[in-house]
Amino acid sequence: PSFAAKLAARQRFTPSASLFAHGLLHLVQDASLGPSTLLNRALVLDERIANHLLGVDGVDSRLAPYAQLVAPQADFATLLLADETKQRLLRFAHPSATSQEQVILYFQGPEGVGKQSTAEALCQERGDTLLVIDCEHFASIDPTLFTATVRLALRESRLQKAALYWKNFDVLLSDDKRTGYEALWRELTNYRGVNFFAGTVVWEPTAALHQSLFVRLEFSLPTYAERMQLWTAAFSAHAIETSLIDVPALANQFRLSGGQIRDAAATARNHAQWRDPEDNQVT
Repeated sequence: PSFAAKLAARQRFTPSASLFAHGLLHLVQDASLGPSTLLNRALVLDERIANHLLGVDGVDSRLAPYAQLVAPQADFATLLLADETKQRLLRFAHPSATSQEQVILYFQGPEGVGKQSTAEALCQERGDTLLVIDCEHFASIDPTLFTATVRLALRESRLQKAALYWKNFDVLLSDDKRTGYEALWRELTNYRGVNFFAGTVVWEPTAALHQSLFVRLEFSLPTYAERMQLWTAAFSAHAIETSLIDVPALANQFRLSGGQIRDAAATARNHAQWRDPEDNQVT
């Protein structure tokens, strides 16, 4: 109705306007219409958003090479963590406790020591799923597309009601990945809720994280008693009878992580099945 109203309405179509900043809509230029102006561009609904509205809720195809949606299986009762640590982690179990602040949980330790299982257990308590982003592959994205892909990951976490788990995060700590590291924190500035980061090296927050609640939790290889538990649980999960297995000797001889123990049990089962399908007892 007026020039002032037109100027105000134009703000709805700027890159910072909600529908565009979150990638719900895109402005598309039709080359056949000549020079591009705002009025002769088409408005296109993002394909992932269209699928979401129609009830098709697979992970965005642009994230598929780097991301996996995980339904939590672990729970706090089975975690090999000190009771005090479990109680402290449980403070983040209620979404209302973290909805107004950004929480960064950095899980540090070698592969297979229960970092992702701990994140899954916490998501189980929260009623969330877990969106796992493998930073080792994520870091290889063209730098010009990195920021846009981070935004897709943040949007996907909201669509899926999923916490983000940045696996192999320490890949982004190298000097040659500095640009990607900084882009990630810029995009996380206004993200509320729990973010899990997992790596093998010691990492402490920089100035960009001073407004967040940051917790670093160190995971170590399991003790002998814990390895006993892990071997027994791994054999049980594969319905392997332990009467012919010297579990104490396994736990004593091999200082493996929980993940390696689960892999070993599965490999033993497969070898036994291949050796003799009729008598596939693991010894």
